[in-house]
Amino acid sequence: MTGWALEAFDEGVAAAAAGDERARRRARRAFRWRGGGRGRRRREREEAEEAAAADAAVVQARKIAVANREAEVKRWREEVTAREDAVDVAMAALHQEQMAAGGEEEDGEEE
Repeated sequence: MTGWALEAFDEGVAAAAAGDERARRRARRAFRWRGGGRGRRRREREEAEEAAAADAAVVQARKIAVANREAEVKRWREEVTAREDAVDVAMAALHQEQMAAGGEEEDGEEE
């Protein structure tokens, strides 16, 4: 919308607020003549395009959120795997120490 159209729109709003119907109509004609008015189909098409763009932005944001979540889950799984491996190594080392110290008899007594 051009500056002229905005001025005409403002004049129309002021006239409507003052209750001057003739001035309001005059300002409305000026508003449309100066490029402020858009056709219904054009406006509906533009609104549909804006809504589609907004929907696409929401879909893209959700895809990014899902990808971030999947990356976070992958990191957690790697951490858990690393911890499980460390526990396995520690258990093996403990078992070796017990075997070296004659822990076979103790294991037999526990079972």
